[in-house]
Amino acid sequence: MGRTILTILGIAGIAIGAVFIAQRFASPAQEKVEANQKVLTGAYRPQLVECRVLEDSEVPEPLPQPDVDEDLVYVAVVVLYPGVERVPEPKDHRLIGVNGRDEYLEPAHLDYEVTEEGAELVLVFRTDSSFQFGRLVRGATDLFERVALE
Repeated sequence: MGRTILTILGIAGIAIGAVFIAQRFASPAQEKVEANQKVLTGAYRPQLVECRVLEDSEVPEPLPQPDVDEDLVYVAVVVLYPGVERVPEPKDHRLIGVNGRDEYLEPAHLDYEVTEEGAELVLVFRTDSSFQFGRLVRGATDLFERVALE
């Protein structure tokens, strides 16, 4: 009985010692991993480049020109995703709360290109000429609380 207790205490002592030694050697490795991680400072958040009404000559090819008697315009919203080469889910972007009302706009046309700064997404919305502002979302994520004409 006494030998069994001494054996159990000896094994427990060895286990506790192994844990302390492992922590001592694992700590520098963990610090190195944490030091190598990128700090998220907001540098990779989307940036609103511009929001403006397109002239007739600037309307992309596949979109029909508004008729003379129509009160429609095309609004281009340009968003920069810095430091990336692909725009996350471009088709999920929408303008909601247009002019403070409970309505939303789906993009009539979208295009993106990769620049030195990152991926630049151009969203073209077809709306009436009374458009002033809206909130840009991607899926359930708010990108910009207020996107207004410049």
